[in-house]
Amino acid sequence: MYNSKLITLLGTLNANERRRFKKWIKSPFHNPNPTLPVLYNYIDNRGSFSERTLRKERIHQHLFGDVPFDEYR
Repeated sequence: MYNSKLITLLGTLNANERRRFKKWIKSPFHNPNPTLPVLYNYIDNRGSFSERTLRKERIHQHLFGDVPFDEYR
């Protein structure tokens, strides 16, 4: 996940842009998927973006709990 386009994009946003993006993601009008705000909060709350903090397995566990990891979920 560390080398994804999403992380690259989020790395270019300043604090104000990230705050506005967060509001946009939480809007049910723009985003009907309830998992995306949880994913964004997880990523946004990392102190820094690194391979360790953004491991796919760790993010999957945060989003889906005890459901076995599936790369394509």
